[in-house]
Amino acid sequence: MSIGAPPVVVAIPARNEATRIGAALEALAAQPHADSSIAAAIVHANNCTDATAAVARSVALPFPLIVIEAVMPSAESHIGHARRAVTEAAVAHLLRLGRPDGIVAGTDADSRVAGDWLGRLLAAFVPQIDAVCGVIALDGPISAPLARVREAEAEYAAMVARVTDWLDPLDHDPWPNHVWSWGANFAVRASTLSTVGGSPLVDLAEDRALHAALVRHDARIRHACDVQVFTSARADGRAPGGLADLLSDYATDQDALADFALEPAATTWDRAARRVAARARWGSRPGFGAAWAAQEAETPRLARQRVAVRALPAQTALLGRWLKDAADRSDSRVPLPGAGLSLQAAGH
Repeated sequence: MSIGAPPVVVAIPARNEATRIGAALEALAAQPHADSSIAAAIVHANNCTDATAAVARSVALPFPLIVIEAVMPSAESHIGHARRAVTEAAVAHLLRLGRPDGIVAGTDADSRVAGDWLGRLLAAFVPQIDAVCGVIALDGPISAPLARVREAEAEYAAMVARVTDWLDPLDHDPWPNHVWSWGANFAVRASTLSTVGGSPLVDLAEDRALHAALVRHDARIRHACDVQVFTSARADGRAPGGLADLLSDYATDQDALADFALEPAATTWDRAARRVAARARWGSRPGFGAAWAAQEAETPRLARQRVAVRALPAQTALLGRWLKDAADRSDSRVPLPGAGLSLQAAGH
């Protein structure tokens, strides 16, 4: 544990999680140095019809617990508003402590942090890092079909991360890293959250939206493979279209599409090659993230695409072959033909 490490406030949105919130809090309590490094845990119990709040308050913790019971109107009763509310409460708590450099560590009520989560999270937050995206593993038994898909997805995701790092390396996010931005394991400095306007008010995939906002603001994000959370493999998720629905599709639908973070091999390679060429032309000026996001939006061939689950093994092999072939060439970092893009300064 680093001396003078920034304090952590853990932000947990919860709806009808009486059977799981206790384990989530106990896993936090079991972290080494939890008493000195976790400034508080905040549970935002929204629209609950069970004893989520009472169960949370019953857990013995070595750090302060703040339980917020809220009833949100139906139009706001989704993960975007819940995540925004709990992260705003966490930012406010850190500001009251006079620690804008403190860390808002988001997780979920159906998740358990790994035994070394806190120490590894703080180790990833070296002074120049603004946010840390950890990884998740499924908690509980899963079916054989789902296990096969998850293995194929993991292999492709690792190849995507390796290729992206090789084509467009970032000093603050070196290999080994990953491509994920799960809300169950996503930590951001309080000052950075304020800069980007807080957790986005979207009704689905607020974690991806936050990651995109951070990138647009040139935030330095570390995608740390060793910061791990175990999250429920249940099929009855609280957010329609969220992880639970995705896992259900994986297990039952042969035509299912992989996670939004994964694209076909050709698009993956093209996007990274174009981005590194654009980054070189942009230089050290601030604003590259916003300019690149605008260029992506204006370039049809860079429209986000998804890859079919059944295609993952072939796509993994294809990316691996391209990487090997390119690494064997003397001009190994030359972008693909047609990769040149002209970025304009933001606001021009």
